Amino acid sequence: MARPVEEEVTSVLLGFLPPGTALRPESTLFVDLGFKSSTALHLIMALEARLAIAVSDAEFAKVRTVEDLTRLAERSQREGGR
Repeated sequence: MARPVEEEVTSVLLGFLPPGTALRPESTLFVDLGFKSSTALHLIMALEARLAIAVSDAEFAKVRTVEDLTRLAERSQREGGR
């Protein structure tokens, strides 16, 4: 059985963060978690590969928080992935 999208997003995010980093739905990627644009690009590529989805630059540009990212991944999966 497939893991829920939220678990997959969390797993991918944690791979980019120092051990022990606390993730909350309201954590912002760039301020709270310290993502830079190049790291964010690698993050979205990792999510696309893990979840077999495609995310446009315009969609990702709207993402601010972990919850935003999870919702985007869920929506992309519902719409058929790649």
